Parts: sequence; structure tokens; C-alpha cells
Amino acid sequence: MVENRSGAGGNIAMQAAARSTLDGYTLVVAGQGPFALNPHTWAARSAPEIPTLAESGLPGFETIGWLGIAAPAGTPVPIIALLQREITTILQTDEARKYFASQGRAPVASTPAEFAAFIRAEHAKW
Repeated sequence: MVENRSGAGGNIAMQAAARSTLDGYTLVVAGQGPFALNPHTWAARSAPEIPTLAESGLPGFETIGWLGIAAPAGTPVPIIALLQREITTILQTDEARKYFASQGRAPVASTPAEFAAFIRAEHAKW
């Protein structure tokens, strides 16, 4: 795990994870910021001619908060499969469901392909 490497809207932690050994021991827990919004935010700082959502005619555009777990690109498929099975098993426990419900959240266990598609859709939205 990357120990709370704060800064740059999650980019520092994502960069540390991306450079880690591809052994399944380094994972990132992040939401729409590092996965979907930051590429646009950082691009916008270097390209001020890109309009904001409100300037683009989308005032009040709404998003939901979400979190996901990711391993660095290139992590071997068997390790990804093992992690996905174990995380899914944990998310299906009563303890996990009660915890997430107490936080106003609902756990969703998806496959790596489903999560990648979700991230692509979130990225495209932003």
C-alpha cells in the first residue's frame, strides 16, 4: 500500500503506485479524482482556453462520489484475479455491508474490465 501520499489531488500516490513492483502488494484506493477528474484538472491548468463545465453550458453538473481499488499497470493477471476474488468476498460480508451502509455507501464488486469501463466513462464525462 502507498501510505497516504497526499498532494496534487492524489497524483503523488498514483505516481508512486505506478512505479512500484508489480507484485500485487501495492494498491491504490482512490475515487473519481485521480481516476477521472485529475487528467482534466491538470490539463486545464496548462490550457486555460479549455472552458469549465459551467462555461460549456452544463451548470449544476452533478457527480457521485466513488472509490475503487487499482493495482499498477502491468501487474500479472493471476495476481489481479486473486485480488479481485478476495476483495469481492470481503465486500459481500455482512460486516462490510454494515460498515459501508453506516457511511451512506453501497459496496459494488466489479471485474477489472467493468471497473476499467466505468473509469473510461467517468473520464469521458469529465
